[in-house]
Amino acid sequence: MINNKYIYTTLILLILTIGYFAQGEGNNWYFGTYAGLTFNTNPPSLLNDGRISTSEGCSSVSDKDGNLVFYTD
Repeated sequence: MINNKYIYTTLILLILTIGYFAQGEGNNWYFGTYAGLTFNTNPPSLLNDGRISTSEGCSSVSDKDGNLVFYTD
């Protein structure tokens, strides 16, 4: 039988992690040849203002509100 202590601990951990899904640091993606994707809209929309052209890995960083800070290859 499962102890109530484990159930309460699991519920508390689940409640504490709910806020982490609302952050927007990964909302903007730039990749490929001048392509991009934003998750700030529902459904996600394409971005065509990128200046990156790469066939390798790249990275983009946004602030907590989902505003693009920078992207790089």
